[in-house]
This record gives sequence, C-alpha cells and structure tokens, in this order.
Amino acid sequence: MSKIVFNVDSVLPSLQQVNAAIGSKNVMAILVDVILKTYMDGDKPAMMCTTSDSENFMSVKCPLVEGEAGVSIAVNAKDFVSTLRNLSGRVITLETDEERHTVKGIYENGYFELPCDNADEFPSSNLRTDEKVEKLIDAQVLADVFASTECAVGNDSLHPVINGVHFDFFESEMVAASFDGFKMAMYTNKGLTSEQPFSFNLPSKACKLMYSVLQKADGEVKLTYTEHHAVLSRHDFRVIARLNEGKYPPYTKLIADSYPIEVIVDKEAIMGALKVVSPSSNAQSQQIIITLTKGNLVVSAADYESAKSASVSIPCNYEGKEFKIAFKHSWLMPLIANVNDKNVKLRLLNEKKAALIVPESQDDMVEYLYLLMPMLIL
Repeated sequence: MSKIVFNVDSVLPSLQQVNAAIGSKNVMAILVDVILKTYMDGDKPAMMCTTSDSENFMSVKCPLVEGEAGVSIAVNAKDFVSTLRNLSGRVITLETDEERHTVKGIYENGYFELPCDNADEFPSSNLRTDEKVEKLIDAQVLADVFASTECAVGNDSLHPVINGVHFDFFESEMVAASFDGFKMAMYTNKGLTSEQPFSFNLPSKACKLMYSVLQKADGEVKLTYTEHHAVLSRHDFRVIARLNEGKYPPYTKLIADSYPIEVIVDKEAIMGALKVVSPSSNAQSQQIIITLTKGNLVVSAADYESAKSASVSIPCNYEGKEFKIAFKHSWLMPLIANVNDKNVKLRLLNEKKAALIVPESQDDMVEYLYLLMPMLIL
C-alpha cells in the first residue's frame, strides 16, 4: 500500500490545468486518467501530474505534505477533480489498494474511494533527443508570442498544417505566424535568434497548453525542438507536443511591397465604433464598411432585409480621396483588439487587396503585424 498526503488547494489548480490535455476521444482507455508520480524535490516531497491525448503530454508539479518517491497512481482525471473541487482547504491522505485496484482519499470527517488503473500502461511520448535544438526564452516573451498570434489560428480539416502557429528561428530574428486563409498574425522578435536556423508548426491545442503554463511563469523556460516534437519545460512543468507535418504557406508573400494609403486612428474609438455598428450588419455576411474622407473615418453597416443600419464617424489623419473597403467584423475586431498601442495604423493598397493592421509605434526589437482580406462591398 502506497500513501501520499497533500493539501487540496495546492494540488487542484495543477490538476485542472493538465486536464486540458485530455482528448474528447481517446485511442486508449487510460488516456482519461491523470498520472500522479511522486519524487523528492531536494529534501521535500513533490508530485508530477501528467495527462495526454497521445499527441500532447502535459506535466505540472504539485507540492506534497508527505510522501515517498517512486509512487505512481493512475486515476480518472475528471472524477478526481470533481471530487477534490468540493474539498477545498482539506488535507487528503491518499492510499492505494493494489489488490482491489482502488485509491482511497481520507480526510478529517470523511473519505472517498475511486478505481485506479495500472500507471505502467500510460503511453510514452516516444520523444527522440539525439537530434535536438534547445533555446532558453523568457517565459513572458513566449507568452506574448502565443497571445498575439492566437487570433488568426486556422481550423481547417483539409489543411491541418495551418491549424496552429508556425515558428521560424533565423540567425537575425524569430518570426511566429498564424494564418487561417483570411487573416494573419505575425510576431517578429530580433532578440530571439539561432545560429542553427529551424522551423516548426505547433498545433493549436499545444499552443493553448503551453500558453496556460506560461501566463503566470517568470524567468526563462526551455524550448526544445526535435524532428517530430516541440517541448516546453521548466523545473515545475513540461509540455510535449507532436508537431503538425507539412509545409506552411509562404506567409510573407501576403504582404505587399508598399501601401499608398495609411490611416492612424484611436484604438478605443474604432473598437467602440465597431461594437456599435456590428449588430446592424447582415447576420450571414457580417459585413461592415470603412469609408475614408479627409480627416474622417466612418464605420457603417446595413441589413436591408431586416431594415437595420448604423454608422459611426470618428476622426483620423487621412488626407486623400474618398476610399471604401469592407471587412467581416468578427475577423476585424480581434485583430484590432490585439494591437498593443493607443493608436492603430491601417495600411491599405486598394479595396480588393489585404489590409495591414499594426500599432502606430513599434518597438525596435519586437514587431506586431496583422493582415486581413477584405470583402466585396455588397
């Protein structure tokens, strides 16, 4: 019989976090389980909670009150979390009964008992480390990469290579890009370089798992790239992701050499205009029209079948001839919302070519760029 003791408040957040890695459809029955594996972290007992959907593996560290190294328990993750969620603040003594294949949690005024499986049946990631590239990256810098590219990640069953974020590490910079066929997000960091250039396509689920552990992390994390996997790791967590295969679209070719029309507008003003106008757009097309005249930008929408229309005028720095361009508001708004500046710069070629959306002011080391395909004006 093995025994570990833990405080629910110290373990439950990590369990809830790793549960995100479990798939909705599993090729192996044990993939609905979380693996609890104890070890000694210096002179203190600790536990790694691990889950997987066979493509992604996620492990997060939890402190223990008491326990010996080498204990492995496989228990249904959903049942375990549901049980602990109602026991906040309690100290649980977890005991396994190998003959009955159960795990019993004992606390001050009660207990619970759940079936457990053989932890040795949990699959391996098959991670090859003979050929790998490792990079140490500030956790919040990498979190910014995922936050700024999430808005354009694809969801295309016919072209799965675009369903995630593409990373290019060059000798002079790192570029991360997402593209769903209609909009693109691109993050460039000249401080992240690699003497050995490499590229990989990280699936959308893996991006979300990595972002979840990075949000509250500080200091450096290790990003490891192998032929088939990317690994994000630190002493207290590890995410292993199988990479998307295939050649990513040449995303830089979507950007024109020059944009004759540039408009700078207050971010809060244009977001407010879009929020007011978008409910009056056609429910199917979601089309809004941006009209530029001297010193003025008008956001408008209409659904003539429903007799709805709306228009909001805001000041801008435009000095050219009247110009109109249409966008789908549900695509435009997330891109503008992601601009990390007080003012948004719209760079336009014509009403049929993709528009660029960028901050008015860019850092010398980090650049953000968003691209959106326009619609035919109905």
